[in-house]
Amino acid sequence: MTRPTPLWLILALAVALPGCPTGGDDDDNDDVANDDDSAGDDDTGDDDDSVPTFPPSPLPFTLQLSGGLDEAVTIDTFGSCQNYTGSSDIRQQWVGSGSWALRVQISGTYTGVGSYDETTGVLVTLQRNVANGEFFQAGANTAHTAALVMEGDDGTNAWGSVTVDGMTDSAAAGGTVTLTPASIPIWCQTIQH
Repeated sequence: MTRPTPLWLILALAVALPGCPTGGDDDDNDDVANDDDSAGDDDTGDDDDSVPTFPPSPLPFTLQLSGGLDEAVTIDTFGSCQNYTGSSDIRQQWVGSGSWALRVQISGTYTGVGSYDETTGVLVTLQRNVANGEFFQAGANTAHTAALVMEGDDGTNAWGSVTVDGMTDSAAAGGTVTLTPASIPIWCQTIQH
């Protein structure tokens, strides 16, 4: 013969159960990706548990040079991205109209998502690929800063941006140029390993 459940226990459970979470809702657990419910993301700031996704192509984009050289450089072709297995280097190359090439690299310190600057090997190079073409740089071993933020790197794709405060002609022929915008996208749709 079973004993009936005491009334006080039934009432205690009835009061406690409405506060319990139900499956499928957002528990704001920043260790669980995409756990937000259909009502949307109610995470805030540092505890946002959404997973970054590879953004659409930024191509074409234009860099307006001013100062030592006044010219609009349109970057319209993805070149390549390289981060060979076992290497702590990553390189991206863009190709633009007018024979321009834009390279962004981190040498010797690359570990994936995070922030890098000229002290950790960031170097940005803008070069016109013609005889005696202009050659501007910012970052490591130059007079200008380069702050790079790698927002995502899943081993196949990588993305982020690098901001420079100016670029100097390595031959001092063209002087210093200012880029507008100062932020350059990093967008690796395929990383060569």
